[in-house]
Amino acid sequence: MEDLFPGEGFIEPVKPTIFCKTCANRQPWECGSRIIQYCGVRKSRRTFNGLLKIKVTTPACELYNEKKGMTMLNEHAIGTTITYNGINLLVMQAPNNDPVCTGCYFSNCQMRKRGMREFSCCNHNLACTKGERKDRKHVIFKAV
Repeated sequence: MEDLFPGEGFIEPVKPTIFCKTCANRQPWECGSRIIQYCGVRKSRRTFNGLLKIKVTTPACELYNEKKGMTMLNEHAIGTTITYNGINLLVMQAPNNDPVCTGCYFSNCQMRKRGMREFSCCNHNLACTKGERKDRKHVIFKAV
């Protein structure tokens, strides 16, 4: 290498240290059995939801926001009652861990009608799938 470019030393490539997987703007969406990652800040005209599709190994951009030691989604224990927009909702385990959310208060969400179901219950910031809950149980929110 030294013979080809005399006087120039070899420059080590700069490896990124922060990635999209630790960004607070990352939004995982569920499509059938696949999980697709989107950036909640950067836009795209090539996706159905208008968000840029990313990989978790993508180096972080200038819009990177680090998660501050807290989870993005609110996880509520099974059997508790929460209030959402003035409506009392009972957190119940889904029958047979049904991923279709039959009987859930949020089951008429536009994303579910299109065949896509966002992880955070259509942007309601509630942990409901077994992939995002610590107890690994799928839950639904029943109006009481």
